[in-house]
Amino acid sequence: MMASHFGHVEVVDKLLQHGATVDLQSEEGLSALMMCCDDGNSEMTKLLLNYQANPDLQQSLTGYTALMFACKGGHLDTVIGLMEHGADAKIRNVEGITASDVASANEFWDLCAVIELMEPQATADITESRR
Repeated sequence: MMASHFGHVEVVDKLLQHGATVDLQSEEGLSALMMCCDDGNSEMTKLLLNYQANPDLQQSLTGYTALMFACKGGHLDTVIGLMEHGADAKIRNVEGITASDVASANEFWDLCAVIELMEPQATADITESRR
């Protein structure tokens, strides 16, 4: 986990190749993915997501997801990577706010737009009955 925080991509890759748990959380409830998203390390984010890190895992104390951490810091490339891997932007933290709320509170309007554009839209199942 510390290797991911310090950006050691090769070390993290080797650890994961040899069976390290990708979603291991610290005593504070932080995962490696959350830490690298907080730092804006999009290369490490991609690596962890390729090893099936859960982008929707929530920190135990705050309920923050990796997407919320990326939004807090204004890390556009990281937000895009998370959204491409299916991060759920509708998850709410313990205060009831979403990743988009975090971005807007910090005036990262570009992140709000990216989340809105990349968020899967609900589709209606419309069928016509024929008589």
